[in-house]
Amino acid sequence: VDEDLNRCYLAADLDDEAKKDTNKERKRAREVDAKLGPKSSENPHCDLVIDLHNTSAATDVALMMAPDDDFAHELGYHLMSLDKGVRIVNWNTQSDWPLCASVGRSGMTFEVGPCPWGCLAPELFERSLKLLLALLDYVELHNKRIASAEASLKSITLPVFRFTGVAIDYPRTDDGDLDGMIHPELQGRDFEELKDGDPLFAKFDGTRLPFEKSSYKLPEKVSSVYPIFINEAAYYEKKTAVMLFDKVDKTFQMHA
Repeated sequence: VDEDLNRCYLAADLDDEAKKDTNKERKRAREVDAKLGPKSSENPHCDLVIDLHNTSAATDVALMMAPDDDFAHELGYHLMSLDKGVRIVNWNTQSDWPLCASVGRSGMTFEVGPCPWGCLAPELFERSLKLLLALLDYVELHNKRIASAEASLKSITLPVFRFTGVAIDYPRTDDGDLDGMIHPELQGRDFEELKDGDPLFAKFDGTRLPFEKSSYKLPEKVSSVYPIFINEAAYYEKKTAVMLFDKVDKTFQMHA
């Protein structure tokens, strides 16, 4: 593996001929884009892309989606009504995303965990399958409503988690080697509020490092922070121990 495939879907990169054969992941991304998109088109082949991921972090069922994708939020709202472990997480507010689920007209990524790579967690597998089938049934019902011209719009408000732009690296030595790990009291607490003084890291020499919000360049409007992707195995190479999010109410229009 030369590159994270799910970071190869920026429109500019997909259209860049100089990058098309850079590595296997770039080549595969262009093949996927040709099948589901193209992303640069106003009329992509695929109206809805669902990308299924497992994660070693304790996310339960996190639905990752663009902040302006109302249909994805409508689907998320429905799935939240079926399973209390479902949460909606918005991608960064920006013009484009390098993620596979952003290739179609609408889309989302299921991040389900904790589940180690190469393994099946039976309970999470069965819940994910149930939710995926419920999502497809809802899409069918939505299409019938639209086709019948009987659907009306209603306003819905639901909680979403938004990335603050802050990702925290592990403690490191002067040579850049790991010098600590996630504190045992933080491990597995994804989506739980992280307050000043709460344990953050445990260094290998026994030192405990607490969280202090003032140590990180969080936006002024962020009053409470929530850690997600705590100790995610795939993020060690990205030097990310935890990502910080805030929680807000989002209002959007859905067909009913």
